Amino acid sequence: MQNFVLETPTKILFGRDTIGQIGAEARAFGRTALLVTGQKSLQASGLLEQIGTSLTASGIRLIHHSGVKSNPILSHVRQGICPLQGPCCRSDRRVWRRQRH
Repeated sequence: MQNFVLETPTKILFGRDTIGQIGAEARAFGRTALLVTGQKSLQASGLLEQIGTSLTASGIRLIHHSGVKSNPILSHVRQGICPLQGPCCRSDRRVWRRQRH
């Protein structure tokens, strides 16, 4: 095993009306957010719309990848990554490998 360092700072916003702060917090990390969600509960609760509104108001483009199951298959993971890589990304395995390097 090779030596490595893993640093994972975490910031948790907790409490009423904190969802509206997501956009401002996320803005420090870039202009595009990939939101990975499960089946439908986030949308059914109305939180998905609130998150999207907060991100958009902060100038962040939202890419939503939904329907993720507890043990996702590799092709579904690739579908979520492709929009971040641009128009030449394909689900074709050869193209995927070429872009990773």
